[in-house]
Amino acid sequence: MKRAGLPLVGPLLAALLLAAPLAADPSLERMEALPPDLPDWLAPLLDPGGYKVVRDEGQPIEFWFPPALPMQDPSAELGVEYPTLPPGGLVGLMRTTDDWSTYKKQIVPAGIYTLRYAVQPADGDHTGQTWFRDFLILIPVALDTFDPYGFPEQEPLVEASITIIEGATHPMTMALFQNYDGAESATMFWNDLDQPTLAVPLGDVTLGLVVEGEGEEVPL
Repeated sequence: MKRAGLPLVGPLLAALLLAAPLAADPSLERMEALPPDLPDWLAPLLDPGGYKVVRDEGQPIEFWFPPALPMQDPSAELGVEYPTLPPGGLVGLMRTTDDWSTYKKQIVPAGIYTLRYAVQPADGDHTGQTWFRDFLILIPVALDTFDPYGFPEQEPLVEASITIIEGATHPMTMALFQNYDGAESATMFWNDLDQPTLAVPLGDVTLGLVVEGEGEEVPL
């Protein structure tokens, strides 16, 4: 991870700052089993071999994915980095054992959530808020009663997601960021905004899930 340079300080203070331990980069561990008590429809769709992102601060975040992602003919929409993923399609499962902050600074409580692919509406309300229009919607696993093989409309997904936080009006989301260097296997990398991101090759697509970070305005 890129580290900012030290400001001009006295020699003793500079030495103390340099000696202080820096936060460790997140690491990646493999897991061999799905969470218990998943809905009957969900477990058969996921690979039991999951991934645990171990962070220096905060509890680990765990992910499971299908062996391959649902696909569609490439979309022609502008600003979309994953044009072959159908909006509404199930792309994975996420488990947290502690609070987790979304890209919109919303605090998601510990729990198990399905991850469904979505695209920001081209309605002007989201212009300049993120680099890409692609993102994942978090849905409490007990509320994801949508067709596992279908591609539900975005509105009911949003309605299910906002129940995570009482009074919320914006869905709980995870940002996606491409790994332009490619990845032969799952790995952690730092995206162009210096945010820790999990790259996972799934068939012909490599997902890049931003596990920590906040949205920044795109230079217009």
